[in-house]
Amino acid sequence: MSSGFSLHNLRAGALGLGGRVVAIQFLLAALFGLWPGVAVNAQPAGAGADETISRLGPRVLEFSRRKTVRGKPEAKIDVVVFALPALSETQRIKLEDLGIDAARAVRGGSPLAATPGVLRALSRLDFVVHIDDRHLTKMDSTIASYLAALDGGRPGGNPAALEVEVTLHPDLTAAQRQTLASFGLDPQAIAYDRVVGAVATQRLEQLAAQECVLGISLPSEEEQQQAPRLPARIDSPADVAKLHQRGWTGKGVKVAVIDGDFDPKDPRLAGGGGVLYAETVGAVRGESAAGKAHGTAVAAILRAVAPEAQLILLSVGSAPGGNVYRAIDRALALEADVINVSLGKAIPEESFLRGDGPLAQALGRKLAKRGTSLVVAAGNYNRSLAYLPDGGRFDGRRLLLGPQRQTQIRFFWPRRLPDNQVFVAWDDEYAPVARRASDLTLEVREARSDKVVGFSNDNQLGSKPPKEVLRLARPGSANFGKPGFIPVTGGGEYFAIAVGSAMPPQTMRGRALRVGVSQAAVLESPSNAASISAAPYALAAQSLMVGALEAKGGKFAIVPHSGRGPQLDGVPRPDVLARDAGALLRGTSAAAPFVSGVVAMLKSLQPDLKPPEIRELLKRTAGRGEAGGIDPVAAIGAVVSANGNTQFLTAVDH
Repeated sequence: MSSGFSLHNLRAGALGLGGRVVAIQFLLAALFGLWPGVAVNAQPAGAGADETISRLGPRVLEFSRRKTVRGKPEAKIDVVVFALPALSETQRIKLEDLGIDAARAVRGGSPLAATPGVLRALSRLDFVVHIDDRHLTKMDSTIASYLAALDGGRPGGNPAALEVEVTLHPDLTAAQRQTLASFGLDPQAIAYDRVVGAVATQRLEQLAAQECVLGISLPSEEEQQQAPRLPARIDSPADVAKLHQRGWTGKGVKVAVIDGDFDPKDPRLAGGGGVLYAETVGAVRGESAAGKAHGTAVAAILRAVAPEAQLILLSVGSAPGGNVYRAIDRALALEADVINVSLGKAIPEESFLRGDGPLAQALGRKLAKRGTSLVVAAGNYNRSLAYLPDGGRFDGRRLLLGPQRQTQIRFFWPRRLPDNQVFVAWDDEYAPVARRASDLTLEVREARSDKVVGFSNDNQLGSKPPKEVLRLARPGSANFGKPGFIPVTGGGEYFAIAVGSAMPPQTMRGRALRVGVSQAAVLESPSNAASISAAPYALAAQSLMVGALEAKGGKFAIVPHSGRGPQLDGVPRPDVLARDAGALLRGTSAAAPFVSGVVAMLKSLQPDLKPPEIRELLKRTAGRGEAGGIDPVAAIGAVVSANGNTQFLTAVDH
């Protein structure tokens, strides 16, 4: 980032290092003269030397402070220099005089072996927006800052390895695959150009230097699911039972259920189709009883709707979301006709809720080729998201959000929740391989004291996606003190998010901004418009995104926290609404398998139905009530009637 937030940015950003927190605090105190947790007021642009040098990444900042030793050549550090677009001729000459390729600096960063003196000179040029360590530009700010801190030495050592998610070039050579294997990454585990694995801490920079590596980040977690209480028997809904009586049971259809974990021998999963296959995909970290109960409940709901479908159970545990992509590929290899994913995502990924993202497109092509319907829960984060369709306004220092031009968004973090995540994503005329001209920062403060608890300023220039993510952990959390989690010990429960950018106003061309928090935090934002929370696998053209209904006063109504609202590209989602399972399992996790069961019945009745045709059929035959949920009898009846049986609806007493 650049100078819009002063040295306060670097200080606050260092608070989120994670790892052995106390040791890093001593390092920060030595480097910055600041004890973590102390708020520092942002200074206006041009406030002094600290202000100008704040464009440097954390390790570059430390290196730039070195003094020249008389009689000895100055040491150098490999950096990447980013410049503003539309440089004047004079500005280009100044860059070239310092050894910078101005054209590359504008397009996506120019490499340079720089001395401390050159770094100080570059940091004072107002058209230079960021300078960072060349090896760290591929890493997110949490990992980069963590490694920068280790450079200064840390008592007590460091973890032997960090679990990371690596984004790769799409076409890997055999030699590159072997190189990845030498770092402990399994080439066979690559799915949609990403792989998750534990890499030795001291080798992360070497990994980042590989040409085939596009980015390294801490893997995102799936939503923590609540453990449902399963009854001894799960009965089919009355309207679905009528379909079963007519022989529509999903017989012969393979349905893959991707979830945390399952009990394949659970009697509630027994039936005409039984469990065809069960497998654990990827490394599963410490799966909990809650996760196993959740997965079993999802599969049991599907079984109640399509009792003779053949179930394929694919466990991904509580491990990173990258395992879901592998599981989808595995389900396609097993020739699944329907795939159900009831795992929510609080944090958006590369596609930023745009269906034209590279990952969504790649997945869509595979699903279309196989003709498989992917049914995905819309997520239960409606109350914790803000969708600002105008993208905000920029005043030179911060984005102004909403009609009242606020610069902060408040959210509530209950004390009983030990972990939280905060993110901001900017829709910057999305082009995954084009040069990006916008950048963001994310700052979290305790509202009552105004104390900074976390700061994120990942460099998003060039082709990097515009997002910032902070992970927060309280002392009661198992993640407190771990790398990647910001320790929060303050007493306040209300926090504020400040979103900023140092780019010129004309470069902020995005159509929308999303800000959100995970867990049960409730967002109080300048906009009442909420947005869905879904991973890229929910955005493919072949996917069917499901929102949830609940019974109220004898009628169905939309569950308040059910995901709803447009994608960032304006596409309205979710596609359909369906009932949850009440006391058994609430929200979109239960609504998705209900729809998957209906899709299985449709596929059994007419196997050549394509996913887009099924989606349109369910939407066209949806109930006419206020909630507008899917109508299984009407959907089946439409197919049967189209095949010549016009008496079907009467026969089932619709």
